Amino acid sequence: IIISIEEEDKDNLWFGSYDGGAFSMNISDKGFGKVTSYYNSTNGLNDDRIWDIETDNRGRIWFATNEKGLKRLTGNKFKSYTEANGLPNPQILCLFEDAENNIWFGTGSGLTKFMGDHFVHYTEEDGLPGNLISDIVQDKKGNYWFASFDAGLSKVTFDDEKPVITNFTTDDGLADNNLRSL
Repeated sequence: IIISIEEEDKDNLWFGSYDGGAFSMNISDKGFGKVTSYYNSTNGLNDDRIWDIETDNRGRIWFATNEKGLKRLTGNKFKSYTEANGLPNPQILCLFEDAENNIWFGTGSGLTKFMGDHFVHYTEEDGLPGNLISDIVQDKKGNYWFASFDAGLSKVTFDDEKPVITNFTTDDGLADNNLRSL
């Protein structure tokens, strides 16, 4: 089952699967349908369930795994980010690169921002309505929006690095508090 798709460039798409790892496919006219890369728990990825994939502005491919943290592919070399590196939770549900080139990810324990050399974590204690973050986007004004499982929607702005969080639920007009995608 394919659960995530990411465009790497104009010629390649990456697919994350429920139990078969990740693969890239050529979508150009000349090579359409050819699998160009395949990774799973036996050859580079440390988990076969890939919830999300993100290509950053430097061409690196990031993989959100179900239980083994975050993997980054640069060329043909993987780097792992786990709880030993500062992740709050090994379950990564979604990925997003912001306008400042930071990588954000939703985990089973809140929201994490990777700033190139360290992680910053945000949780319910910081004002999020829930800790299961399912999707992340940034609007044209620079506001961040976070969807959560069973806890609604959050708009986050920053005032001198401190998050200012506004939450929206069914009480505010949402049709449902269970949000999977934005």
